[in-house]
Amino acid sequence: TLTEGEQWFCGNRDFVSPHFLAQTLYKIRGEFSPIRFGKGIRERTEAEDILRTNYAEADGKWVAVVFPHRREMPPVLYQNFTRMDEDEVETALRKNMESDMRRDMEIKNGSLVRFSVFHVGEKEYALLVTMAQLIADAWDVRPLIRLAVGGQGTDGGKLAPQVPIFRGEKIEQSMREYWKTVFASPPPRPALPCAAVSPK
Repeated sequence: TLTEGEQWFCGNRDFVSPHFLAQTLYKIRGEFSPIRFGKGIRERTEAEDILRTNYAEADGKWVAVVFPHRREMPPVLYQNFTRMDEDEVETALRKNMESDMRRDMEIKNGSLVRFSVFHVGEKEYALLVTMAQLIADAWDVRPLIRLAVGGQGTDGGKLAPQVPIFRGEKIEQSMREYWKTVFASPPPRPALPCAAVSPK
């Protein structure tokens, strides 16, 4: 059975709207390996229930359903920005974040997390992690990042020590300003007739 908060997020929807997505941009320094990253995603998906969880309605109530296996792994998009200057990279990252945030995410099937990896310089990467708010507080992506830049395994193996991982503060500030602008001028309420309340 879902918690009160999870019930509110589901709200009789079959998808998660952009308002219920958590998005974080990590700046990574090191040799990022797509092979290790993909392997880590598969290992963590098999090991962690939260990555195999979806939500369904049963008897009028929303319940969390944990599948024994996930047929399709979380999607990963790779892009190369190494030929851009710093300002162009920041602009491209912001546009990708805005575009990704507008994509819906079904809660009844499929993964509730997705990744975008941007190669932005020599041994410098940006990792965009977008996940449903329903699972955002229950899963930490940082061990997976450390594995991708030199870890020895996620099944109890030693992770690469002191891998520099930075949140994209400048980009996050841009995103906050973007959503402030979006919500600054909400559409007017429709002038619909209201039913009169008859006295008892």
